[in-house]
Amino acid sequence: MSEHTPGPWSAGIPGNPSVYGPDGMVEHSGLIARVFKGRKNVQLIAAAPELLAALKDAIEFANAANNQIAGQDLPASVEWLAIIAKAEGRS
Repeated sequence: MSEHTPGPWSAGIPGNPSVYGPDGMVEHSGLIARVFKGRKNVQLIAAAPELLAALKDAIEFANAANNQIAGQDLPASVEWLAIIAKAEGRS
């Protein structure tokens, strides 16, 4: 599996439908994606690394809380695991 470009990613200024990686200080430097449909899509793509990290943290938190109560890990939702695998290029 190849690693994704580390975050944070950022949306281009209004009128610039691009998403940039952390080295994207200049136009086309650190370009992650150019989006041709919808400013909200640019913002969603820019948030992808943080969303993936939050999902992993939520699963870890839920398991830690459940371990304190029941002494066992919760079975992670099949959908959550599939989404993480897809995001990490394992599916």
